Amino acid sequence: MLMDIATHIFTILKQPDRKYLTQEDFKPLLRELLSSHPGLEFLQNTPEFQDRYGELTSVFDDQWFYSYS
Repeated sequence: MLMDIATHIFTILKQPDRKYLTQEDFKPLLRELLSSHPGLEFLQNTPEFQDRYGELTSVFDDQWFYSYS
């Protein structure tokens, strides 16, 4: 079965027992981004700052997420 890209991403991110996404579903993606994005290298040696940065960006993600859902 072929899926469009949005459906494919949704299927990967959501929990198997749900038909919707939650903020928690995005945390692994955010952690990977924080650890591998070249522009965020300055965060790699400071796990506590990574957590705070992740919290800050998730506030903005919430605004985006809820305005498009």
